[in-house]
Amino acid sequence: MDYSQLITQLQSDEAKTFLKNHAKDDTQKLRLRFHQKKDLLYAQLIDQIEARQRLKKKNADWVKNNQLVFPPKLNTEQSSSQSTAKYKASLLKGEAFIDITGGLGVDTAAFSKQFKKGHYCELSSYLCVLAKHNFSELELNIEVHNSDGFEVLKKIDHVDLVYIDPARRIEGKRMVSLKDCEPDVTQHIDLIFKKTTNLLIKTSPLLDITAVTKEIPFIKTVHVVSVNNECKELLFYCENGFSGNAKLLAINLIDHKTDLLEKEDSPEPTYSQPERYLYEPNASIMKAGLFRELAAKFNLKKLHPNSHLFTSEDLQTAFPGKVFEITNIHAPFRKSLKGEAFNIVVRNFNKKPDQIKKKLKLKDGGARFLFATTLNDEKKAFILCNKVG
Repeated sequence: MDYSQLITQLQSDEAKTFLKNHAKDDTQKLRLRFHQKKDLLYAQLIDQIEARQRLKKKNADWVKNNQLVFPPKLNTEQSSSQSTAKYKASLLKGEAFIDITGGLGVDTAAFSKQFKKGHYCELSSYLCVLAKHNFSELELNIEVHNSDGFEVLKKIDHVDLVYIDPARRIEGKRMVSLKDCEPDVTQHIDLIFKKTTNLLIKTSPLLDITAVTKEIPFIKTVHVVSVNNECKELLFYCENGFSGNAKLLAINLIDHKTDLLEKEDSPEPTYSQPERYLYEPNASIMKAGLFRELAAKFNLKKLHPNSHLFTSEDLQTAFPGKVFEITNIHAPFRKSLKGEAFNIVVRNFNKKPDQIKKKLKLKDGGARFLFATTLNDEKKAFILCNKVG
């Protein structure tokens, strides 16, 4: 297929009218309705509608731009969000950078605002044609290479940043280390640090932080990044020659605010029975394990070493996570709770939410929360509460 011709067709007045008229339609119904049409590339147009619908929340600025063209479902699902891309780009700046694994190009575009020149590398010829078109429409100084990124890097004298976003090597296999990803960054470390001082690796939050820190040298900071309390990615920043201990940061991006907690030499938290307020840390803090730092910074007590829930008598409104006001505490499975409506949260408890719901015939949702957990005296408990704010 001539991908450049396809882009031209997708940019025609007829195509734009179709996209506008069906922007909010159910794409499955659209495919059934137009599957026999041959006079226009309806399948590709519906792909565009589907991609824009999927990207509406995580990359609103690109979706609003009617001149941009998007790739199939998988590439849009794997792409960075607008907020995480901006966060990554805020970490470094310089003359030139290279994105070894270009994909949709959201990260590449964000980095280009911090660097005078960018190199986008991608093995898919279709994605390269789309990227070249989109970067041109966005007026970005990025050179597109339809080639293996490391082969491109060999031909460049120097860059101020090498950025890599490796993908899962085998779909369905549990990812623990960088060796489970493609490309395997560990096989290219010598080349990378011949060409740059700065390496930034983005990985799935499923990877084990400790395992990765043993696989590559010079890690200076590890960023555990969440968006609206959902952990999205791990960032490993390496500076050639760095020999100190890596700094661990938990980041939660909420609207235009950034919650940040850094690993420190904090004391073991105090343990307590539940007081007036209950606190559930955001996903980045949970992944990074910064529980001592959290307790120290916000003057909180912990319910149990393994429950990772906190409590206080006074309200801490700036807490990076969810805050609840406790209304009652019961022994598990109290009969008076039968038939009530709760959002069920399980922390260090021997039953799953569905099992609790089934046993007590609980209804879904509602404004109230039920935390099933273990307290510091090792007793199981149901903590009933309402969310604050």
